[in-house]
Amino acid sequence: MDDIKLCNKNEAEELFKIYDDCRKAMQSAGIFQWQNEYPTLDTVKQDLKEQTLYGYYENEKCLGAVCISTFQDEEYKEIAWEGPDENVVVIHRLAVNPDYQAKGIARLLMDYAEDLAKKENYSAIRLDSYSQNKRALKFYERRGYEKRGECFFAGRDMPFYCLELILHRVSSV
Repeated sequence: MDDIKLCNKNEAEELFKIYDDCRKAMQSAGIFQWQNEYPTLDTVKQDLKEQTLYGYYENEKCLGAVCISTFQDEEYKEIAWEGPDENVVVIHRLAVNPDYQAKGIARLLMDYAEDLAKKENYSAIRLDSYSQNKRALKFYERRGYEKRGECFFAGRDMPFYCLELILHRVSSV
């Protein structure tokens, strides 16, 4: 049975391999979104400890993962977000094993993240995507995410686009 669920702390090495394989695949395609120092095994372990890492499983093997958190990077403070800064979910590190890409797994993981955010009544979902990762940007655009600005992360020459999907409009009184 195919399933999306909270990842288990015993899977840290397996999950890190997915991220590392994605990094290598992107770099071989000329996309330097993830550098050698990110994401690390420690990043994965921290996500697992905080219980924010969800995986897509087929036959009990994780094929893709996404971090669904409320943590906003410091760089997000300079962005002109449409939604309020509180009560938002942030998507970090969406990755699918390169051998299983283009099979709808990323879509299923994002469907899960968006459904979870709606169910828990968050007002918006935020994320960033590397400006040179055209495939990812098109993926998010088709899902209704809108560009709100750009930020730079250490070690990258090109900006990341900060994207937002408004889930609930907050009415002003």
